[in-house]
Amino acid sequence: MSSADLSSLATSSPTRTRLEIHPEATVVANCMLRGHIIIGPGTVIHPHAVIDSGEGCIEFGTNNIVEETAKIQNLNQSGTMRIGNDNLFEVGSVCLAKEVGDYNVFGIQSQVGADVQVTSGCQIGPRCAITTREVLQPMTGIHFQNNQRRIMCEKSSSLACQTDFLRKQLTKYADLIKNKEKTAIDKE
Repeated sequence: MSSADLSSLATSSPTRTRLEIHPEATVVANCMLRGHIIIGPGTVIHPHAVIDSGEGCIEFGTNNIVEETAKIQNLNQSGTMRIGNDNLFEVGSVCLAKEVGDYNVFGIQSQVGADVQVTSGCQIGPRCAITTREVLQPMTGIHFQNNQRRIMCEKSSSLACQTDFLRKQLTKYADLIKNKEKTAIDKE
C-alpha cells in the first residue's frame, strides 16, 4: 500500500457526515465516521475504528464487525463501496477495496488496496497486503508474510452470534450512537 493511500486516511477533505444506522446496529460513540455511511442491522463498530466514505458512500450489510483501529475508506470518487454480510475487520486492518462480498476476514494489520475486489469467503491473514489490481476468487486464503494463497474448502460461519454478544456487552460499557426518531444523523 502506498504511503499516499495511508496518509489520505488521516488527511481527507472536510465532507458532510450523514449516517444511516439501523436500529439493530451498534456503533460506539468514540469511533471516527466521515461522509455518507449506511450501517445495516447487526453490524458492530468498535471504538477507534475509522470509516471514511470520501466523496462517495459506504454501505454495510448485516452482521459485520469493525474492530478497534480498523480503517475502511472509499477512494472511489462519488461511487458506493459496498460491504456485504458477515465480514470481520480485525484490529488495525486497512480496507480500501472497491467492493467486499460476504463472509470475509481481514486479519490483524492486513492491508487491502483500492484496486482490489474481495468476493466471498476470503481470508486475508494478519499483516498480509494485497495492493495489485485484482478480483480475489471466492474462498481465497492469503497467509504468511509472502502472501501465499490457497483456495479453502469451508467458508467462514455467520457472525450473528458474535455480533449479538458484542451488542449486549457494548451497550453496558460504552456510549453508543443510535438513531432516535430520524433515519439519519447529519452533522457538519
